[in-house]
Amino acid sequence: PVFNEYGSAEIGVIGFKRGVDVAWETCNNLLYIEVLNEKGEPVPVGETGLLTFTHLYNKATPLIRYQTGDIGSVCIDESDRVYICSLKGRIGDVLHLSNGKMVPTFTFYYVIKDLISKGAQINEFMIEQMEDDSFVLLYVAEQDFCENLEMQLRKIFDQYISPDYHVSTRRVDVIERGSNGKFRQFISLKTVKP
Repeated sequence: PVFNEYGSAEIGVIGFKRGVDVAWETCNNLLYIEVLNEKGEPVPVGETGLLTFTHLYNKATPLIRYQTGDIGSVCIDESDRVYICSLKGRIGDVLHLSNGKMVPTFTFYYVIKDLISKGAQINEFMIEQMEDDSFVLLYVAEQDFCENLEMQLRKIFDQYISPDYHVSTRRVDVIERGSNGKFRQFISLKTVKP
């Protein structure tokens, strides 16, 4: 069988699952898992918040209420075993739309995956949010998108994000990495209103 593993370099293995529509089984005997709101307060079971971990047996470097930056929710079964029910993305990687909807930015991965299945040849991509309702898809490829791919992108964007938003494309030679050397698939450049 094939298992998906969820973890971090600092914590180690946090959970695993087999299959798509199942919760992550967690290492309950090694970790105490909490879900906190932006004020650091616990949220009710099943609600989304910041996943927070306390490693129960790490004697060298105790990690108490360590936050990886991942957003998700937990559920508890009848024997009080904690499962991670959902992983929504990273704290800095959630898109807040003007209609109040929150969209995990890894959604853009599925937008691009769908576009590639329709014939797009993309080596790398980044989505830039210019304003609340305006996005630019930067992509590295041998050639510009044809008109058909532009239309397909619009349909896919409508399906995954919303039909109320504008998306344009721009082919580039290279997509710059951040100052930390990491590659991000989404970045917001929108003007923050006071």
